[in-house]
Amino acid sequence: MGKYQYVFLIFIFIFLFPGIGESAGVFGGAEVDNEGQRFFYMGAQTEGKFFLQVFAGDLLYNFKDDGKIRETKLRFITPAIGLQKQGALTLSLVAGPTLREKKEEQDSGFKKTTNLGGFFQFGGFLSEEDKNLEFLASYTTLDNFVWSRLRGKKKITAYLFTGAEIFWMGNKDFDSWGGGPLLEFNGGKGTLALKAGYKHTSTYKGGAYTGIEVYVPL
Repeated sequence: MGKYQYVFLIFIFIFLFPGIGESAGVFGGAEVDNEGQRFFYMGAQTEGKFFLQVFAGDLLYNFKDDGKIRETKLRFITPAIGLQKQGALTLSLVAGPTLREKKEEQDSGFKKTTNLGGFFQFGGFLSEEDKNLEFLASYTTLDNFVWSRLRGKKKITAYLFTGAEIFWMGNKDFDSWGGGPLLEFNGGKGTLALKAGYKHTSTYKGGAYTGIEVYVPL
């Protein structure tokens, strides 16, 4: 999978399925920590009771192997179909296949593998007049990896939200948890969020992270 191939596939998704759901949007973001571990992602999603979602990412992280710190690079793309119950409390379930390219550092160099697995996601979104609470959790059958996040935001002005998040992710070989404050600008034509905080990993222990997120409705 080429470095930018998943970007092309996401835009193909947008133009092939413009009539599914009530509307659609694209999203993306980046996160990096003080050890140089990073995550870039982008995706698209339609809206409605039944919806489609495609999500792709580029992840670099380090893990310990017999006292040595090894580097792993992951690229993946996940097309999926979802079902949601909308209301003051919106609940959603998403499932689909995930195609992943993995490059893992070994003594002889990087070993490259390509695998196909399953992706499952559960979400909950509780909204009130000037605040909201969001929970997301996902599971990937490849390496039995779990990711979860709880995030709360409160409106400060007509266009500004402030809040905080906590997260946990990992499997039997690697785990990470942390959290911190965030600031979100909502201009009606999209949102821009900035975040930073504390991050603990099984490789480096304590550290810091920072990130940016963007959402644009279509």
